[in-house]
Amino acid sequence: DLQGICRQIEGIILFLQGFLEEKEPERVRWVELEREGVRLVDAHLDLAPFLASYLFDKIPSTVLCSATLTDGKGFVFARKKLGLTDTLLPNKKVIECTVDSPFRYQDQVLLAVPTDLPSPDHPEFLKIASVAIEHAIQISRGQVFVLFTSYSMLQKVGERLGQILASQGFVLLQQGSRSRQHLLKEFISGSKSVLLGTDSFWEGVDVVGDALRCVILVKLPFPSPSDPIAQARAEQMKQREQDPFMEDTLPRAIVKFKQGFGRLIRSRYDRGAILCLDTRLLTKPYGKRFLSSLPPCQTVFMPQEELFPRM
Repeated sequence: DLQGICRQIEGIILFLQGFLEEKEPERVRWVELEREGVRLVDAHLDLAPFLASYLFDKIPSTVLCSATLTDGKGFVFARKKLGLTDTLLPNKKVIECTVDSPFRYQDQVLLAVPTDLPSPDHPEFLKIASVAIEHAIQISRGQVFVLFTSYSMLQKVGERLGQILASQGFVLLQQGSRSRQHLLKEFISGSKSVLLGTDSFWEGVDVVGDALRCVILVKLPFPSPSDPIAQARAEQMKQREQDPFMEDTLPRAIVKFKQGFGRLIRSRYDRGAILCLDTRLLTKPYGKRFLSSLPPCQTVFMPQEELFPRM
């Protein structure tokens, strides 16, 4: 038994030595502290070569279909990240096609941005944004998604609005309290529900009809600068004299933004408002990239005093 335990320990030591000492430019390793102990993560920075070699090169033909394959500059970013390039697939022909949506976004959607909100890096942003969220929930009479880019921000807004919304008859549902399926089921079955969600609610959620009347995007969904993969990818791109923000961070955020926008209209009969509380959409040069990636719809960019009556 002791010899068996020693062999296990030796194996763990060899693994830890490899984890700490091996350096590969295309991989990133990090350590996470969890309640159960320590988690060691080893990840590839670029999956494109693997997708090209093990998937697309092995199959005669493939159809990739999504509402968020483009980022405002066509398919360049998606092709690069998926390995659909002439370098990785020299013998494959890639045909691109964008098709107009069957939805009448011009009649069904109002995109609203309050111009008098502070920038998200302002110390009072969450406090002021919480008031705007409350007003939007009242106008929509509930059935609102509020999408955040971090769980800590979600919790802070939930603490601010919990009792206020409850006193007005709204049911506040927060990601993390129950499974996503349970939260969605309760949200859809309610008549004055408000759901606060983070990453997983920006995509893959399908709520049709009057069950969802408003989607609030609190911040533009830029990847967290503390994410180890994002950090390593940025360092690698800088070494190659590339611009990590313009060539990686921004396209990823635009795709995510389109996914959040797409939560609202799921059928030809849906209608409602998208409220973005991040004024960088209007004040930063890259904001035009976000806006141009969306389908044509009604827009309202004005102070809250004028904006909310329009909603």
